[in-house]
Amino acid sequence: MSAASKVHIKESGKFRQSSPPQKDSLLFLKVTALGFQRARGIFRALIPIFSVSFRIRQQGGDLSDMRVGLVDLGTNSIRYDIYEVEKDQPAKMLHRDKEMIRLGQGLFTSGEIAPEALERLLTSLSHFQNVSAKNGVDHLEAFATCALREANHSEDIRRLLKKETGIQFRVISGDEEAQLIAQGILNNDPRCRGSFALIDIGGGSTELSLCKSKRRESSVSLPLGVARVQQRFLQTIPPKSLEGLEAYFQSITPSLAALNLKTSPEFAFGSSGTIKALSRIHRKLYDTTEINLKELQKTIEMIRPMGRNEISKIPGMNPKRIDFILAGAYILEYSMKALGIKKVIHTPFALRDGILNQVTRQFGALPPLKPKKQS
Repeated sequence: MSAASKVHIKESGKFRQSSPPQKDSLLFLKVTALGFQRARGIFRALIPIFSVSFRIRQQGGDLSDMRVGLVDLGTNSIRYDIYEVEKDQPAKMLHRDKEMIRLGQGLFTSGEIAPEALERLLTSLSHFQNVSAKNGVDHLEAFATCALREANHSEDIRRLLKKETGIQFRVISGDEEAQLIAQGILNNDPRCRGSFALIDIGGGSTELSLCKSKRRESSVSLPLGVARVQQRFLQTIPPKSLEGLEAYFQSITPSLAALNLKTSPEFAFGSSGTIKALSRIHRKLYDTTEINLKELQKTIEMIRPMGRNEISKIPGMNPKRIDFILAGAYILEYSMKALGIKKVIHTPFALRDGILNQVTRQFGALPPLKPKKQS
């Protein structure tokens, strides 16, 4: 498959169904390697900035021109940041990008990362490799979440990614993901006051936290993401039945005990793409910057009987979120009810901002000087 055809597939939102998963590790890797072979030529033509020759300067060294790249590999999307960091100076953003590659395509029914999904990942990494070379990146932090946490042969896949690109992905646990999301929001969003919750809805998992002012009190990571729900319970648009989803919500409710919820928080900050997409829709439908529970339930009732074409015409609808918007709305409704809150406010800060805070401390730099524009 050519690079042009891969881009066309990604932008059109249509993805081929993967072949039946190979249960044997060696057979699976042979199938997977076909996608790597097709993309290998891309990497051979680029500067190998992610090889073992990467310049990693130690804390306390000369950081006058230090460039740090962050790669956040999720179940649906991959995000890239590049920052310039200097000791005792605020970090400066040089580049920010996001691509919806759907790495978790079919993952939650097959247990496997589809070869064509890996091929899309390689194509995306080649783009970031080129951008990083142009920006003179010195140090890379690459981390992965639910898709590589749960996929069969995850270690083999990461080994292949390391071999082909030089990038060593670190898979973080659900607990660490929740902590880093909280750190990213609490250290950057100036609206963090009083008692509130955090809700981050990803492709494979949802992270909830309870906070007071700038302090995280408790967190939990739930196996509840838009790709997981869509693949397992909402396979058709519109869905045929909701019984399986309702039973699944009930099955994971005992996990909420980890939050030690005694009194309901005043509200929640919601992060990542699903809540951003719902926030945009509510801004258009209800002329509000907040997601109110009753209005969210109206939105669910509106979307549930719709086909794909009708959903695409909803004011504020992101075309890339059509397949997942109902799943995201149900997950948000469940989360709000579980936490006992009536409104959610979108925040632009999330996981990679927590990673950035760790990196800036590691190299003696300061967080970015000004918060990003609230949306």
